[in-house]
Amino acid sequence: MSKEITKKADNPNYTLILIILWIFVALGSLAQDVMAALMQDRQINWRWARIEIFSWAMWIILTPLVVRLFRKIPLSWHKPKVVIPKIIGLIALIATLHVLLFILYLDFFWYLDTGDWFPPKKLYWFLCPQTFTTNFLVLSVIIGITLAFENYLLHQNLQLKSSQLETQLAEAKITALRTQLNPHFLFNTLNAINTLILKKDNANAEKMLNRLSLLLRETLDSGNGQWVTFEEELKFTKLFLDIYELRFSDRLNIDYNIDEKALMCNVPNFLLQPVVENAMVHGIAKMTTKGFLRLKAIQHEGRLKIEIFNNGPGMKTDHAKEGLGLKNTRERIQEMCEDVLLEYGNAPGGGFLVTIELPCNDRDC
Repeated sequence: MSKEITKKADNPNYTLILIILWIFVALGSLAQDVMAALMQDRQINWRWARIEIFSWAMWIILTPLVVRLFRKIPLSWHKPKVVIPKIIGLIALIATLHVLLFILYLDFFWYLDTGDWFPPKKLYWFLCPQTFTTNFLVLSVIIGITLAFENYLLHQNLQLKSSQLETQLAEAKITALRTQLNPHFLFNTLNAINTLILKKDNANAEKMLNRLSLLLRETLDSGNGQWVTFEEELKFTKLFLDIYELRFSDRLNIDYNIDEKALMCNVPNFLLQPVVENAMVHGIAKMTTKGFLRLKAIQHEGRLKIEIFNNGPGMKTDHAKEGLGLKNTRERIQEMCEDVLLEYGNAPGGGFLVTIELPCNDRDC
């Protein structure tokens, strides 16, 4: 059993709860005896009532002892023939200890009250088996509750660790996507800046360098949060596409058709960049004529619908292999949301269309 669970079960609150529970049991037993005496119209035997209260009160001390001893036993549940005898032996040992303490109490206080030892001795043969049987049942319940409690804590810890691992995995994937951006995109952008400088087109070279600086700053400042507003995601995507507009010059036209209600929707961080990069690299970059990219977003009935269209050549077949950008996007949003849709394919009349649909303003999807 883990140290973390043991600490939780050994804290003062846990001990206090045990004390309160056994006090209630003892008082409940006393109340039962009093009610029985009243209903039978007989005098209440306070001596026996005190003895019975002590019998239950001893569990306040014995219960923490039982729990500690139980944790000392190495439990291998796949070996029941080894585990079960150990548990039964522990129960029998504590039950016997309780009986011995109970007998000592009887003798001592009976002697104080009457000046004689507890009579008759034959009564021991009635009390001992009865007390031992009661103790055995009580201990079985205590160990059962301990097991249930610790299994619950273990389950909670496993769920927490699982959730933390999922968060770390999602953040690692975001980092991996950012890393994916760096090699090809940065190389091509820096190469384009170098070409503009050689052509002495310093104005456009300065613009592109400025856009690249803003994009990198935005990438660093966004952190590893899994969710951002669509407005923040759009701002980053525009910086990315601004660089392509400068690189392609008059060969590219970009249209943004954004519903204002869509801007406040929450979306997975870094959602659009892999998709628009896929459109640029595999669509528009292969064209000899003017390229066109349209980014459309609407919010309707609590759902955000995003469309990314480019007028490139599209897929040659309907069963073409899914690219890395679309594959990453699909896996991420399916892990983060259940009620999502990602579809893509050749658009009617030519070009390529990617559609993403997910709940708006729901980070748990």
